[in-house]
Amino acid sequence: QQAADGGFTDVSQFRRTVYRLAQTSPRRSLPSRAASRTSVGMVRLINEDDHGWRQLADGSEVYVVCDGMGGHALGDVASQTATATFLSHLSS
Repeated sequence: QQAADGGFTDVSQFRRTVYRLAQTSPRRSLPSRAASRTSVGMVRLINEDDHGWRQLADGSEVYVVCDGMGGHALGDVASQTATATFLSHLSS
């Protein structure tokens, strides 16, 4: 609901919400398979997208995809930083 209302004020608030939802959601064991593919497209010289995943202590998996900044300066750095930051907060 918060994301629909305009987002989170900081990473800690987002993290607390994700963990609260994980604790209150019914547990289901679903098989999962994941793959990724990304492309530089027809306009850019480099691919600015990034993605990653982390397996949590309870065995569940979290996947993150960060889109580049559409040709803005250092869009690749922004998406890589966002992915790394998100995943590091899940680990701590």
